[in-house]
This record gives sequence, structure tokens and C-alpha cells, in this order.
Amino acid sequence: MRSAPRGRAIIAAVSRPPATPLLLALALAASGCSDGEEACSAEETLCAGECRGAAFFAANPFHCGACGVSCGAGTCAAGACDCGGAATCGDGSCWTEHENGLGQSWSDCEPLDMHTRAQAELAAAAWNPGATAAYPGGCAIGCLCTERVAEAAVWCYLGSGTRAGWAMATPDADCATAICPDRGYGVAWR
Repeated sequence: MRSAPRGRAIIAAVSRPPATPLLLALALAASGCSDGEEACSAEETLCAGECRGAAFFAANPFHCGACGVSCGAGTCAAGACDCGGAATCGDGSCWTEHENGLGQSWSDCEPLDMHTRAQAELAAAAWNPGATAAYPGGCAIGCLCTERVAEAAVWCYLGSGTRAGWAMATPDADCATAICPDRGYGVAWR
């Protein structure tokens, strides 16, 4: 590969005006796109970064009938989820099965890895139905704990830094002294 003479490259670089954020924004606005998005035709929908036609949504279990509608463990046919007799959510998607990290599960309409207080409460209820969740004494804000006869378990959710999405059961039935999970020290819950 040949390179341009040194002086010529400098002249070319100097003669080209620098791209400014304002010029880039004006160019994007003139194209009808924003932040690099593609302009789709009237028959297409922007989904997963690309323009998609009706055929894409007809049998795609991750975008069934519309962008982002997931059939979970079900299948997609003619743009509708078939959940195999299981419950469906308001948008027609199938319920999502979540794992609490300690061997139990629950199902609802929330996507996986939504580490919120409500999801942590459901994870705790799957581990110990009917128990009241409490804040663990030694953990950061954003964790909750529940107790059984011989152990306590902690689930951390959003707002607790590296602890979000981690759970741990400890052989002490007291949430005040329960060990707090952390990334790599505990088990993941979804």
C-alpha cells in the first residue's frame, strides 16, 4: 500500500473543515434520523437497530407481532405468542420464569434481570412463602432479607452497586447479621 507524500497529507487535513457537533446534528436532522438511526419506509418498523418488515414480526419469538414482545418459552405464529396454555401478559407476551438463585422460581410479566425491590420481594417469597422481608443489618441500601428456621437469605437489587442481582443464604436465621452477597460472592438471581 502506497502512502501519500507527507506534505500532501498535511495540506489535505488542513483544507478540510473540522466536523462540529452542530454540523453533525444538522446533517442527521436533514436525513430524518437521530443518533445514527435508520429512516424506515411506511411498511417497516425500526426494531433492534434495523428497519423490519411484517415478516420479521410474524414468527420471531423475541419480537412477536411488535418490537420487544417476547414469547419467553412459547412460540410465535402469525404475530401472536402461543404460550402453551400458560398465562399471557397484557401485550400478548408469555409470562417470564425467574430464578431466585437459591433453587426456587416465580413467573410474571417482567423481563429477566429486572433487579427491583418488587422482584427481590418475589424472589424472597419464592424462597420462604408468607415471610416478611426486612432490610439486612450489614448490607447496603438496596438489599432485602427474609428468615427461615435455620437460615436467612439476602437479595440485592438496583441501587446497591455491585451487589445488584446477587443473592446469598447464610446459616444464621437473623437478618441483622446475615452475610451480604456481592459480585462473585453469592449466586445470581434473575
